[in-house]
Amino acid sequence: MNKKIKNAIKVLLTFIIFPIISIRLAKYLDFPIQFSIPVYIRLFFLLIGIASFYLFTKNYLLHYFVAENLPFPFSYPKRIIWEGMYLQSRHPVVFFYLLLIISLVGLCNSISGLLILTPISLIILIIYLFYFDKKLLGIFEESYNDYKVKVPFFITLKSPKIKSPHLSRLLAQLFFRFYTVLKNPITYHGLENIPETGGSLFIANHLSYPDPFFVSGGIFRNIRFLTTAEVFKKKLNRLFFYLMGSIPIKRFTKDPSGIRKFFKVMQQGYAVGYFAEGARSWTGEPQEFPAGVTRLLKKVSIPIIPVSISGLYALWPRWAKHMRNAKVEVRFHPQLQNIQEMSYKEFENKLKELIHSDEINFKNELLSKKNLNIGLTSLLWRCPICGEIDALIEYDNDKIKCSLCEAKGILTTDNHLIINDLKKSFSYWYKCVKSFPIDINTYKSKICNLYIGNFPNIKKVDSGTLSIYKSRFQYDGRKVHIFEFSQIRKLHAEGSQVIHFITDNIQVQIKLFNESPLKWEALYQNMLARSQKLKGNDKAL
Repeated sequence: MNKKIKNAIKVLLTFIIFPIISIRLAKYLDFPIQFSIPVYIRLFFLLIGIASFYLFTKNYLLHYFVAENLPFPFSYPKRIIWEGMYLQSRHPVVFFYLLLIISLVGLCNSISGLLILTPISLIILIIYLFYFDKKLLGIFEESYNDYKVKVPFFITLKSPKIKSPHLSRLLAQLFFRFYTVLKNPITYHGLENIPETGGSLFIANHLSYPDPFFVSGGIFRNIRFLTTAEVFKKKLNRLFFYLMGSIPIKRFTKDPSGIRKFFKVMQQGYAVGYFAEGARSWTGEPQEFPAGVTRLLKKVSIPIIPVSISGLYALWPRWAKHMRNAKVEVRFHPQLQNIQEMSYKEFENKLKELIHSDEINFKNELLSKKNLNIGLTSLLWRCPICGEIDALIEYDNDKIKCSLCEAKGILTTDNHLIINDLKKSFSYWYKCVKSFPIDINTYKSKICNLYIGNFPNIKKVDSGTLSIYKSRFQYDGRKVHIFEFSQIRKLHAEGSQVIHFITDNIQVQIKLFNESPLKWEALYQNMLARSQKLKGNDKAL
């Protein structure tokens, strides 16, 4: 029988057929007795039922993802689970399932069910679980003996050292698996290189927003990713990433508390994911590591597993506003060896060689032509043929044209762009955009929003226009805000709409509408270079 059909039958039996049989049998046994359970006791059963269902579902899904098996009689796991309630009891799914059935029987006002079915079910269950323990001992041998010594048969209230993911994280993973089956085919390689237990660090290349889901969504380890603090700005985002187990860390500034938490989580035995490039690639090309990353990673004492992701630039490039459909591959490379014997440069080169190994040779194949061009003008903010700023227009689903020189382009399903019959990568056309000189002394934006604060508490403070002059930004809204270049430590384009920079320990974001943040980054770099050159000439005089 097909594995998917078997799993469907198991789910049907567990969640529908067995509860219905238990309730009907309880009602049948209760027929001669005319007695009603008081309302407050039934309310108690309701609360127990809700808690049992929550804990049962959570541990059921955890068993499915980690042990790669649906917990069901005479169905055995592929591996032992060393996290969450599986460190408090060897069989939490079974105990919470029994508690759920008992609460359902109580809610159905069945005295006989409670007095007869409950003890009988408990005795049968304990006999079965002792038999099940023997079978698991035969499968896992010494590993299960060690597990039996450390983990009790019945549930203990002692808090587990390694907590399991939140239920919402497990449900998101379940949704992800259904989604990839239906929409985006994904292939995993090297699963044998993933450590089954203990702290591990997975270092991957970074191409797209959903990289973390594609790395961890289809494997048996729950990976907690370092995530830029910027995404915690909104309360809803903050809740979502907290439930996903993300570890917030600030970019472009010192964050000792974030680093300490990063090492603490690894030392506690969790699997942690880290994108060493620090930001998503705009063009799909491999990126350099930010300063200090290699030195930080060399301090890690747990296994380091390089991960290479391919196809996600086609799925959702940084400039695009919507996710498309594409084929994706994720490869887990063997654990790095003899790290401490390598120099910093050798270690960095080795990491780059592995995480970028599949990126260049992989054929980025789009499975649909829908919405291919939406957001492309964020990357190509001037015509790559004539150099005119804001001249490109997106139309249809896969075409662009220049309003000045009338050059036309079309996006292909292998993730390339053809302009005037020349087929090249996005990286090539972006280099053409950057090759034109910028001869502008002042420039003014369309309407945009200003956000100021420190993450995660960064708030919208104004709405107006942004202007750039020789040595400063000026934001004109309800108030005038001046940002001198000399105060700005780091400016970069974030996503397809946002300019982000730090000044006097304050985070500043400008949210643009129908304008490219890369354009403003280029204008800033050009003006900054010119102002520094003028200062140098003044000093020379």
